[in-house]
Amino acid sequence: MAVEKKVLTAPVKTFVISKEAAKDFEGLKDFRCGDLAKETNPAIREAIQEVHDIAARLYSGEAFEQRVVILEEKAGANPGDGVLVGLCGVRHLQLFQTVLGPLGMPEGGYINVLGTHERYRGYKIKKNRATTPGSRLLSDALVQLKKEFGGGPLPYVWAAVRAGNEPSLAAFRKHHFRRPPAQYPGGTVLRQGEAGGTQVMLG
Repeated sequence: MAVEKKVLTAPVKTFVISKEAAKDFEGLKDFRCGDLAKETNPAIREAIQEVHDIAARLYSGEAFEQRVVILEEKAGANPGDGVLVGLCGVRHLQLFQTVLGPLGMPEGGYINVLGTHERYRGYKIKKNRATTPGSRLLSDALVQLKKEFGGGPLPYVWAAVRAGNEPSLAAFRKHHFRRPPAQYPGGTVLRQGEAGGTQVMLG
């Protein structure tokens, strides 16, 4: 007997909210993207804890300045009308100044957090498409960053992803993030800027 695919309930929408709007946002209260007690992979355990910590700081209003892309199913006209599926935070941040040399290198985009609620593990956006909630969030986060950088070519975008966290690495690879050479800090993944956007010299 075929297993029924798990699909988000329409309408499915993303919204972008400010750090201030994230404070006391109900969906972020006790947000959980995994079970720390059951996870045996230390890299994934650390990643789960980090997502939980950032979600808690967003809810309390203590997070760094960022915009938060949220994905909801059963969505309404406004953020919070539906059920929170996941979140992705974006910032403007320079890639490791100590590695790349002179101060004053232009800022790039930074993916501050990416997490899907544990109840949506294995879900797809639509029945006949392979898009996952995490991939949709990352795609819309790149769109948001493009707007924030003026709507022209997107500059480099980076994130910190622990070695061993293969599910997260796979999501980033799908969106053209790659590990830089070994001399760069461990855990960095980098998406080069679009043609005309700020590039990072790797070597």
